[in-house]
Amino acid sequence: MSLGSNIKLARKSKNISQSDLAKMISDDHIKVGNTTISNWENDLNKPSIDMIKKICLYLDVDANYLLDFDDDSKKIYSDDNFSLEIKV
Repeated sequence: MSLGSNIKLARKSKNISQSDLAKMISDDHIKVGNTTISNWENDLNKPSIDMIKKICLYLDVDANYLLDFDDDSKKIYSDDNFSLEIKV
């Protein structure tokens, strides 16, 4: 699933509206609106890493879940000429 789909699923599982999530992750420096949340959930754009950290905190999910990393397979990109693996 995509980052946006995972944000939406996590948000809905907590019964939190887009507006409520926007208020939760906003601060004195960055104001987030429900349109921004909608754009993230529809994969029109993506949140910054700082926003991802806040989303994880408020929705009580792991970043690996939001980013759709598979714990069983550490290979995250591969083609005929290149392979990138995460060493854990």
